[in-house]
Amino acid sequence: MKAARKSAAETAWISETAQTLGFELCGVAAAAEFPELEKMQDWLARGYAGEMKYLYDPRRTDLRATMSGVKSVIVCAINYNSPRPYSTEVALSASSDDMAHGWISRYAWGSDYHEVLWSKLNGLVGMMRERFSEPFEARASADTGPVQERILARHADLGWIGKNTLLLNQKMGSWMFLGTILTDLDLTPTVASEDLLPPDLCGTCTRCIDECPTDALVDPYVMDARRCISYLTIELRGPIPEEFR
Repeated sequence: MKAARKSAAETAWISETAQTLGFELCGVAAAAEFPELEKMQDWLARGYAGEMKYLYDPRRTDLRATMSGVKSVIVCAINYNSPRPYSTEVALSASSDDMAHGWISRYAWGSDYHEVLWSKLNGLVGMMRERFSEPFEARASADTGPVQERILARHADLGWIGKNTLLLNQKMGSWMFLGTILTDLDLTPTVASEDLLPPDLCGTCTRCIDECPTDALVDPYVMDARRCISYLTIELRGPIPEEFR
């Protein structure tokens, strides 16, 4: 017997429960063949992924390859913004012009975000098991599985994908850690229709493109990761090319 779809009230409960666990945002999307996932193949064909071979995993464009019976995706977000503009007082007070100094990205100032997200996501799954009587499958991912979190977050009503290729939210900007839960529960999506998803509010603004120090944003909504500082300092296994130092 096919299980009935969970009501919108249950989706609201999931979102509210996620917030009690420390997530600022939580939404639900139906597992579908999102058009953005198809565009990823063209991006990969251009070589923009660089050495990130894991992005070629075909499961990234097909949720059912990860969970055959998946029906819904729960997407949660935590804000990692901080009022301090730079990472260390040392970087700000360097007394010599020839002193090498750098900035530590804000996402690395606290505990390992993978562990933080995992704990909260698994906590949410546990509370769902207590609430729902029927057995169900759930698989949590915190930037560790073959899941395109930004695209799923977009369809779960957490924001829109900006010209800088990041998920943007009007209240939180782009300062978000994203975690997902794939499940075979048939949950009512947070947004009833694609037409009701958050609009793209970038408008005619191109500030992110104009300010990118390595010109990694080769077109609006398109990043060449091989030129991105984040890629060069985290993903690239060899030396950073001279032109980006």
